[in-house]
Amino acid sequence: MSATTAAVPTARTKAKQIPLSIDRGSPIPLYHQLSEQLVKAIHDGVLRPGETFENEVSLAERLNMSRPTVRRSIGELVTQGLLIRREGSAQRWREQRSTAATS
Repeated sequence: MSATTAAVPTARTKAKQIPLSIDRGSPIPLYHQLSEQLVKAIHDGVLRPGETFENEVSLAERLNMSRPTVRRSIGELVTQGLLIRREGSAQRWREQRSTAATS
């Protein structure tokens, strides 16, 4: 029922912070809420292809979520080919070459 909204700047990286809102009262798992909001951010132009955003630790702290929950969310987007993950670094959206659906 209560939502957590975060927009606190990070001091360590120049990675972009995305306004995110997690509804802890929702029956939708937290990792799925986060994944959906990250996808929405790129579709809405908040994040451009190739732009970096916060790392797992920063997101977990800012959203008061466990790191494994954030990791699961980001891992799903990596598996879908939407993110590039580099260890010890911020996440980066992949450049999308085509928006056509694939089988």
